[in-house]
Amino acid sequence: MESLTSNLMLTVKFLLISIGAVSSAIAIKSSVPLILYEFPTIWSGLISWLKPPYLYILLNGIIIIIAATSRSNRKEQ
Repeated sequence: MESLTSNLMLTVKFLLISIGAVSSAIAIKSSVPLILYEFPTIWSGLISWLKPPYLYILLNGIIIIIAATSRSNRKEQ
């Protein structure tokens, strides 16, 4: 009886893993054309954000955030 239950559980696990793998493959296959179609738009948006003055503002914002968090961290200790 225990062997039958063990085999049944193994079969169910294999079936669920197989269904998950197939559905993941289908989802990836259907989303790749959308990503490739939108790539020029995404790329141009990324490039526009890397040109000054946005790059300057972004880098300064990151530096200010790091400085503020490190100062507030020191005060707590």
